[in-house]
Amino acid sequence: MAEDAPKLSKKEEAFMDAKQKGNDAISKQEWDRAAMFYTEALKSAPSHYFQAEGQAAACYSNRSFALLKGGQFQKALEDGLQCARLRPQWSKAHFRIAEAYRHMGQWRLAAESFRNGTACDPNDLDLLRYLADAEERAKLEGKDPDTVLELEKRLGIPAGLVWQARFGVVGLVLGVLLVTAQDEKHRNLASDVMVPLAVLALSALLGTFVRTLRLRARNDRLAPPSVRARGRGPKEAAEEEDSGEEEEG
Repeated sequence: MAEDAPKLSKKEEAFMDAKQKGNDAISKQEWDRAAMFYTEALKSAPSHYFQAEGQAAACYSNRSFALLKGGQFQKALEDGLQCARLRPQWSKAHFRIAEAYRHMGQWRLAAESFRNGTACDPNDLDLLRYLADAEERAKLEGKDPDTVLELEKRLGIPAGLVWQARFGVVGLVLGVLLVTAQDEKHRNLASDVMVPLAVLALSALLGTFVRTLRLRARNDRLAPPSVRARGRGPKEAAEEEDSGEEEEG
């Protein structure tokens, strides 16, 4: 005859009940209610649930997820860290930390946490995909999108002005060509000077526009998912925000 399962204490029953309510709220995408129930569960949990590998770890993971989806990224990070403290070898704990950093646009820290997760589970394809993306974005942090050529370096042209300088040189050459192509009868000193300068100025302005576009593209790559999703359609935004994770039972 099979032995009866050990009876749960009142604290354990209260923990399980509140946690299940949190799971149900997550399935309905009621993020604030889910976080509230997980908080109740953690308050009800017996002390041994907070020991290494204790059941509180999954509850911290779930609450981190709910807080993240509710836009409370710093609190989601704190729960992810608590989860990793209890279960340091659990890849999902590091995923929770990384997701919080990712949504705050802290790509180097996100990449480091995703890397910690892959060390726990090298076969997790989602973790590997997120890690590759975070590492790519981390390389852009603090890096100018434009490369200064050797000649430009010698001339002392900073990265912020390379496109203005490049377009300006092209414009100056075009301006001189326009002047020399004119009939000598219609040329004078004023036009010989003003035409190249005008074309140079317009070209430099075009260079400024190119520089702005390149900076915007770099900044868009570094923006947190929630910021990038604002300029997308509903379906694209949902895909961008989705962490691909569900609650722990």
